[in-house]
Amino acid sequence: MKRHSEAEIREEIRVLQVSMMVLAVQYWQEVTLKERVELAMESGAWRVSFERNTYQARTMERYLKLSSLPQRPNTAAVLRTVYFVLEQSDRSTPLRTRLRKALDGYLQLEHSLCLQTA
Repeated sequence: MKRHSEAEIREEIRVLQVSMMVLAVQYWQEVTLKERVELAMESGAWRVSFERNTYQARTMERYLKLSSLPQRPNTAAVLRTVYFVLEQSDRSTPLRTRLRKALDGYLQLEHSLCLQTA
């Protein structure tokens, strides 16, 4: 089995953070029929502002694309969002399955990174 470098693991982690956020938003919309700005508000993980007569969750939006993900992502906010969404419904759907799989993969990578850098 090939051992991945720390840089490769960190990049995989970034990809999974974006995947988890996209899947969390999609699952949230599927089970609640609410918009993603409502997810930002209700989860408490993201700052929401009121601009031009509408609510905006600009920071959360940056986590939905790899190209706009911050160099040092707020991992706690990502995980809080994912766990919040999973707690909102236990309805088994393909999106929930994919979200759980992405979360499990993320946690495994974080664990392997900790072992590699210890």
